[in-house]
Amino acid sequence: MTDTKNLAWHYTTAFHIQEILESEVLRPTGIGIQPPEKPILWFSINKFWENTVIKAIADGETNGFLSRDQLMFLTQAFFRFGVPMKGLMFGTMLKQKARMPSMAWKNLLAGAKINKADPTEWCGTFDSIPLQRTVIEVMYDDMQWRPLMSDFDTEKASVIPKLLEELSIRQELSQKIANEIESGVSAPKLTNLVSPLRHKT
Repeated sequence: MTDTKNLAWHYTTAFHIQEILESEVLRPTGIGIQPPEKPILWFSINKFWENTVIKAIADGETNGFLSRDQLMFLTQAFFRFGVPMKGLMFGTMLKQKARMPSMAWKNLLAGAKINKADPTEWCGTFDSIPLQRTVIEVMYDDMQWRPLMSDFDTEKASVIPKLLEELSIRQELSQKIANEIESGVSAPKLTNLVSPLRHKT
């Protein structure tokens, strides 16, 4: 059994898992990044979840983010990829080495406050990491993490197509229910399920 005590985790949802597993590598995100700033592959030392893994929503009446439970309902699974903390950069060092503009860092901190995340738990690297160097775990709606595989290799990867097929079926069902909720067929409008953004006054 893999010792996960000294691991940092890259958290994601089932929305992104197929792309990650098919590429067999974790890559830094370059979205919104302009040179000379460097893209960061983000991790968290939080042992359960990283609250900045969010999905924004706007339904014409309410702007906000899906809660963790709502995100689980729609995606049907969360995934995390563990790597040793040693070698990752934290806080100010990460910001400086990434050449991140001060305003970008302030925006991240503001997002952390809104989503009740702890920036001191953030860490990262500029390198891509092959999945075979990670510990991969999955969480379903029982909210318990369980090993998917401790090493990503050809034999164990054979479980992936079945997993993705099952998730696709579950997501179609949850989306159908969400559509019914939104249209008022069987439950209150989706706006009642969304946690609105609360801006500092």
